[in-house]
Amino acid sequence: MQLPVLPQPALPSTDVLRSAALAKSWQRDRNVGTRREFWRWLLWATPRYILPVFACVMLALSLVYPFWDYGLSPEPFDPPVFFRLDKQLNVLPRSTETLPELVDPILRSIPSPVLVPDNWLHSQEP
Repeated sequence: MQLPVLPQPALPSTDVLRSAALAKSWQRDRNVGTRREFWRWLLWATPRYILPVFACVMLALSLVYPFWDYGLSPEPFDPPVFFRLDKQLNVLPRSTETLPELVDPILRSIPSPVLVPDNWLHSQEP
């Protein structure tokens, strides 16, 4: 079985290639020029108009926001107990003799480590 032979497209002439390349180059030049012109206008307008308008809007919002009442606010939020600062947290005591009776006896048999300060790390000796 023989594969069908596809007809090869005709090669474009040099004039067609040159005109297509020139058209693409001119299009790219127009795009670059438009982009550069946009950035120049933006750099010119930003300190003169955009930043002062933005600052005025932010100042107006900061003055109005504290007095703004949406009317949609829910009831006052009551945080959970573990987030409250006015409540004393239940913390386990540090010594093993005062642990509650619910603690497993195996945990009581583990000796607490002896903590020794590492002052030698901060000494001035070489």
